[in-house]
Amino acid sequence: MTILGFIALMAIVIACLGLLGMATYMAERKTREVGIRKILGAKDLRITLLLSKGFFKMLLVSVFIGAPLGYFMNNLWRQKFPNRVEFGMGTLLSGTAILMMLGLLTIGSQTIRASKSNPIDSLKND
Repeated sequence: MTILGFIALMAIVIACLGLLGMATYMAERKTREVGIRKILGAKDLRITLLLSKGFFKMLLVSVFIGAPLGYFMNNLWRQKFPNRVEFGMGTLLSGTAILMMLGLLTIGSQTIRASKSNPIDSLKND
């Protein structure tokens, strides 16, 4: 069980690093758009929501696919153990909430950094 826990932790870390890379790349590509929106009067919160909307949808789709699949696979796997541990919806919901928080923290760090940047720096190169 310790080895499986370590493998699961490594999978979560690798997934968060991939999400961080995608969010950083997206924030770098949209620096000009963010600069123009800030000059036109957009608030930081609105820019952050605009940048993270696509990632949030991706997280929701992954939860809707992964949560039921994980629940059924875990029930099939647990039937082979003589000492069964209770695995209910509370465990599934808490795991989903933790993963969503990690994903939003990873995405939010980059989108907030992009929305707080100085618009002059992104537009002075053009």
